[in-house]
This record gives sequence, structure tokens and C-alpha cells, in this order.
Amino acid sequence: MEVFSVVALVIYCVFLLIAIMASIMYGECNFNSVKLTGPFQVAHMDAHCKKDGTALSIWYPMDKEVYNV
Repeated sequence: MEVFSVVALVIYCVFLLIAIMASIMYGECNFNSVKLTGPFQVAHMDAHCKKDGTALSIWYPMDKEVYNV
């Protein structure tokens, strides 16, 4: 095994450990504590592509009057 592959493996393991520890310490990422200001509310929609099997989360501004209906 070459030195470069060992260094790359160590770097990968360090980043993986940091990601796992952050996930355990802070939990799931969400926007519940964000205070919205201004005339718009944030709306969310999930789009799925059956052909490729990919998914996309779409966040867009929405008028508060329309949102409360």
C-alpha cells in the first residue's frame, strides 16, 4: 500500500468521525428556530424524478396572506 492511499484513508476517517460526532451532538438539521421577518413565508415542496430516481427539496418564498389560507 502506498503512503498516499494511507494518508487519504486517514483524512477520510477523520472527516467521517467528525460528521458522525456532529450528528450525534447536534441531531437533525432543521429550521424550527429561525425567526422569519418580512412579508413572505417560506414554503417547501419535494420533487421526485422517477426516471433517474433523484429527489429535490425546493424552498421558495410565499406571500403570508396566501400561506395562511
